[in-house]
Amino acid sequence: MKGGLVIYPVTRIVGHAELRVTFSGGVPRAEFRVLNDPRFFERIVLGKDFRQVPWIVSRICGPCSLSHTLCSIFALEAAIGVEVPEHVLMAREAAAELEVAENHLVHLALLAAPDYLGLRGPLELARERPEFVKRVLRLRSALAEAAGGLVGRLTHPSACVIGGFTKEPLPERLEKAARKLARLIPEAEAVARLAMELSYPSLNVSGERLLAVAGGDGYSFTGSSLLLEGHGILKPLEYTHVLREEAVRHSTCSRVTALGDPIYVGARARLNARGVEHLADTARGLASNLKLPLRNPFDNLKAKAIEMVHCVERASHILSVLADEARQRGLKLRTGVEARAGEGVGVKEAPRGVLIH
Repeated sequence: MKGGLVIYPVTRIVGHAELRVTFSGGVPRAEFRVLNDPRFFERIVLGKDFRQVPWIVSRICGPCSLSHTLCSIFALEAAIGVEVPEHVLMAREAAAELEVAENHLVHLALLAAPDYLGLRGPLELARERPEFVKRVLRLRSALAEAAGGLVGRLTHPSACVIGGFTKEPLPERLEKAARKLARLIPEAEAVARLAMELSYPSLNVSGERLLAVAGGDGYSFTGSSLLLEGHGILKPLEYTHVLREEAVRHSTCSRVTALGDPIYVGARARLNARGVEHLADTARGLASNLKLPLRNPFDNLKAKAIEMVHCVERASHILSVLADEARQRGLKLRTGVEARAGEGVGVKEAPRGVLIH
């Protein structure tokens, strides 16, 4: 018996894809085909001034443009030996958390939730649950506004450069953003609880390794190394020793394996790697009934819900600390940069997984 089905396009994702399932002798074979056009960023940056590279590679992905900007900056700083002040590290972490929170919020509430609630899409969700959607939009607006105060804008940030930032944000703006986010923590928790209470398919996956960024402060999205399950800590320059990237015939996206095994990344991998003890208070309470490690890929949505609340809480705290520091002694958000020959690798957690530049 032969047959099959094709789902094209796969909707409500970032990018373009189709799912093709074929049956032969009663045995199913599934192929997830990424159909995005190749864009050759590795070639585009050749010959460019190194200071332009972060702004160019931010265009790899609109929703994750801040992550690509920062990861590129991390690689360049490693290559030329730049060490940035503590305030820069704090501001970058806050910006990363704002991006993750916004990304998770939109995906959970507007892209994933309608399917699990039996609705056709976000417009029907708005008709059926208008107050819920208003809550989501209020929170999304606050996250984008707070990010704008740090990095210029959330999508394709304009203020992030090698060595720090192009400008020092006003303490009043930092404090306003911190207070607004703090007031919206209950809103974030309400959205997260809905995602936590939805009914997901049961699936237990084995034989895969988690990959996450390590070496950061607590439950952070920046770091100095990689953690590979079953192998341990890797320095960024060592990633080619264990990760293999190969082209596949059915997709424009390469397949990546680690020591021959499939890997998983993103919120579920991060939560499994770091546990709940480093989460902010409200997020830790949400995660109290979870049994780690999470082996069901659908539990990634629960992990996203927990991370979203954590990021709102944590970003609010960092912005408040930066506002106090700015008032008391000023912020040091830039250090000198001198060009020199070198090689560097940057690693960072984007909302949906590990970036390596």
